[in-house]
Amino acid sequence: MSTKWIEHIALLVVLSLTFQTQAQEERKENFSFWAYDALQLPSIDSSQQPYRKIRVAVVDDGFLLTHDLLKGFIVTNSKDIPGNELDDDLNGYKDDFCGWDVSDNDNDVGFPIGRERDFYHGTMVASIITTVAQRVYGDQATKHLEILPVKAVSDYESKTYVKEGYKGIRYALNQKVDIICCAWSGGDLNQEQKQLLEEAAKAGVIIIGSTGRFFHDVLYPAAHSDVLAVSAIDTQWIRIPFANVGEGVDWSTPGIKVRAGHPLEKNAYFYGDGTSASTALMAGCLAVLKSSYPDKTKEELVDALKATSIPLNANNSRYAGKLGAGLPQLQRCVEYLNNPENPAQFFNPRQTEGKMYFGPKFENFDNELVPAGHYKGFVFKVEEGLAKGKTELVIHGGDTVVTITQETANREHFLPGDQATLYTTTQKFKQPIVLSYRPITIDSATLYCDGVVYLNKPSGTITDGSGPDSYANGCDCKWIIRAPEGKRIRFRFEEMDTEGNQDFVWIFEGEKTLEEMLMAKFSGTNRPPELTSVTSTVMLWFLTDNQHTQGGWKMHWEVLD
Repeated sequence: MSTKWIEHIALLVVLSLTFQTQAQEERKENFSFWAYDALQLPSIDSSQQPYRKIRVAVVDDGFLLTHDLLKGFIVTNSKDIPGNELDDDLNGYKDDFCGWDVSDNDNDVGFPIGRERDFYHGTMVASIITTVAQRVYGDQATKHLEILPVKAVSDYESKTYVKEGYKGIRYALNQKVDIICCAWSGGDLNQEQKQLLEEAAKAGVIIIGSTGRFFHDVLYPAAHSDVLAVSAIDTQWIRIPFANVGEGVDWSTPGIKVRAGHPLEKNAYFYGDGTSASTALMAGCLAVLKSSYPDKTKEELVDALKATSIPLNANNSRYAGKLGAGLPQLQRCVEYLNNPENPAQFFNPRQTEGKMYFGPKFENFDNELVPAGHYKGFVFKVEEGLAKGKTELVIHGGDTVVTITQETANREHFLPGDQATLYTTTQKFKQPIVLSYRPITIDSATLYCDGVVYLNKPSGTITDGSGPDSYANGCDCKWIIRAPEGKRIRFRFEEMDTEGNQDFVWIFEGEKTLEEMLMAKFSGTNRPPELTSVTSTVMLWFLTDNQHTQGGWKMHWEVLD
């Protein structure tokens, strides 16, 4: 027997023991399904109401289709005869009987033999979605949900981050899916990719994206307005340190110790972590709601979920307004959907975003908005009502009063401060008024540096901007240096004082935050060595956490022949 085979067998034994140990810990701690329990998943009897089977496309790195958690859920294309090398259904793909590999352009959505530990992500994500369905519908789950596996990583890649995810989204749209789960992120969008996401939204397809875990900002595709963005919290409902957050987040779900399937064996399980796991949980939630309420639009489901979520701002004061509507509660969401005539009864004054209702069929005409945390203010807009009559809406907060009339109802109105009181000038109106609101958060991270600075001089100096003071928490600052084509850029740090292994200066080749373009990262108090780029364009990114700050850094750069 060769040394390679001995090493492979030894690895399998170690992994097997690892999974067995995890299973024993699950039984001992009764902890294996905590992430699902946190969502308050309802038990729904399929025989009591109409439903529709929902097709969820998982665009990811590869799948073990025979895993126990995926059994019975995988889409089978009955119009295409497997193995005959023909495009029987004339959809442009030969033998796409169980999904498609858009990277290798074939029908094998599996992974290279022996690389189960690398290509585990797709199986994890898909199995989390099916687990949500199983816990809601029990043995009837396969009647409500099917998974379309879309592989977007080539078998020949050394790293398994999803490079061709948008090709996967295109294939999924062509297959008439209801939901697309993109538990990945990174890079900017080009015009074609923007149009693709807009096309999906117009077709009524729900796309769910991960906020990412590389930097502070929400990354694409989740950052696009037509994509629902999901961040991650821990067992104490606190944002996990590496999860990206921001005003564009829609929800935050568990992103640690999420029980999932692993492709090592068909009955192998492990705990999935990160915003990928949290995004998969949210995809499962939307899938079961879409199945049980097939006549509801995306907007109606989102409204119901946000109105019934638990706000997380009290537990996350540093990120108030940046964790979306909070933690979804599906049992309460079902109650909301079953009582569409009076959504006002679900209004939570602690919620940082949502809708408020006024009218004769609603019990309360006066509403207070008192979310935890501090904010620049809130943006209000009338979604329905105030079209006729002399009724006015008055929003009062601190020393500011905003009055919304029929003439100004179609505009956005800003009220500064942390709280607001809303009331109408009369209660004698027939048409209900629906008012949406969202927060404008405070960002102390922009105190010394902010956004992107473009530099095209032959030399210069860059600093964190704090001068003699310490830099700010939560910095997210970029400098892009553009030299003439064929030139290179040399860096020499003169000062370096950051919190070690927490606050970093990242340097990338090019202008995008792609992991494969990472040139170097520096942290601590030791002055980094000189380094020279390969390309003529370089990006510096200063990123800090929200715990401690120190003196800062200073570096000199110059263009070389």
